[in-house]
Amino acid sequence: MPANTPNVGVRTLLNRIDTAPVLIADMSPIGGVFTPGFDNDKPVDRDIFPPDQPVLFSTSDTEAVAGCGAGTLRQTVDRCIASGITANIIANVPNLLANDTSDQQMTKMVGSPSSYSGAWAMLKALDLETYVPGGGAL
Repeated sequence: MPANTPNVGVRTLLNRIDTAPVLIADMSPIGGVFTPGFDNDKPVDRDIFPPDQPVLFSTSDTEAVAGCGAGTLRQTVDRCIASGITANIIANVPNLLANDTSDQQMTKMVGSPSSYSGAWAMLKALDLETYVPGGGAL
């Protein structure tokens, strides 16, 4: 019997074979609230990443990667690709402006629980089944 099989209470063995549950949940997506960056040459594509709407995409989706802008979302995608992994990312990019103070930016990043904005918008990510930019299932 494997030593790492979870066991609480009485264990029943049928035909002397220990069975373990099969876990099919995907627990690998990287999720976060990211900055859009303020580089005018590389703005985040708001058609792909609307403000306060979590978007599930893969780093192998060239359309989504091209629309990441120059902020922390782009840095995260670049690090995943440089590590040689294809990652699924749930990204929420609030509507931060270049002339916002750091307090205003932090307020927008944290957001409001009543309007599901900022970090609170990530609660909507529980309903995501497919990623939007490429239109295919993960």
